[in-house]
Parts: sequence; C-alpha cells; structure tokens
Amino acid sequence: MKKLQKEVMSDLMQLQSLPAVSMEELAKHNTPGDAWVMIDGVVYNVSKFHAMHPGGSQLLLKYAGTDATKDFKMMHTDAVLKKPQYQRLRVGRLAVEDLPPKEVKKLIAGKVRERWVPWSEPYFLDPRGTLKSPYYQPKHMAFQ
Repeated sequence: MKKLQKEVMSDLMQLQSLPAVSMEELAKHNTPGDAWVMIDGVVYNVSKFHAMHPGGSQLLLKYAGTDATKDFKMMHTDAVLKKPQYQRLRVGRLAVEDLPPKEVKKLIAGKVRERWVPWSEPYFLDPRGTLKSPYYQPKHMAFQ
C-alpha cells in the first residue's frame, strides 16, 4: 500500500504545473462551445474533441462541467488519457489546496484504492503485475 501511496503522491506532484481549477470554475464550462470535464483530478477542454468522440458528442457533453471520473473509468482504461492527443486537452487540475485536509486525505485514499483494484481493467491485465492470476500468462497480455 505504501508503494501505491507514493505513486499517487508522485502523480499529484506532476500535476502541480497545471493551473488549479476549482469545482465552481469547472461547473461554468458546461456548453458545447466551452466544455470542460474532470477525470482523475485533471481538467480537460473537450470543446472541440466532443464532435470526434467515438461514443458521440452528446455523451461527452452530458458530463461537461463535472467530474466524470467514475463513468469514464467504466468505459476506458487509464492508458487512454496518457496518449499525446489527450494530454494536449489538459487545461488544469483540481484545486486540492482549496479543499479541507480531511477531503484531501479522502481523495488520496480513493486514488490508492483505484490503483489497487482498477475500475474497468481486469486485475490480471494490470501492467504493474501487482496481482497475479494462475490462469493468465504473458501470452494473454500480448494478445491484448
């Protein structure tokens, strides 16, 4: 668990270079011409991307101005947002410095749990290999 906590803290520190965005500011960006969504504490400007979204524009716009993490993770892997085309959509990060310390601790604990048991990826396909399956071998990973 300590290793996962360090990973989460490292990720949070990397995000510090992005401008802080409060939940109130995020909520203002909820129209097709000005659509922002937050996923895992990172704010993305999807104003132009929503028209190209494979799931349809309306689906993405439904979450404009909100934290879409839970629903995003039901359909996508964490690796999706690591791709360069999505990194360019980043406009900010959740302003954790505006949150009470108790909320920050709760947020970090939640992120650690997410990494321990991924939302949409079977545990045996976890590239870190922290949870092993006796049935799935490296050839199964290669097939993916």
